[in-house]
Amino acid sequence: MNFLYPIQEMHPFWRTFLGGLLFALISALAADLASAVARIKIPKWSGAPQG
Repeated sequence: MNFLYPIQEMHPFWRTFLGGLLFALISALAADLASAVARIKIPKWSGAPQG
C-alpha cells in the first residue's frame, strides 16, 4: 500500500498548508533544542559572548 497516495491526491492548498505546518514545527523544535544546548554548553560565568 502506498501511504503517500492520500497526500498526492490532496488539494494543493492543504498539501502546502500541512507541509508548511510540519516544517514550522520541526524548525521551531530544532531552534529550541539548539538554544537549550547552547545554554548548557556556554555557562554564563565563562565570559563567552551570549546570543
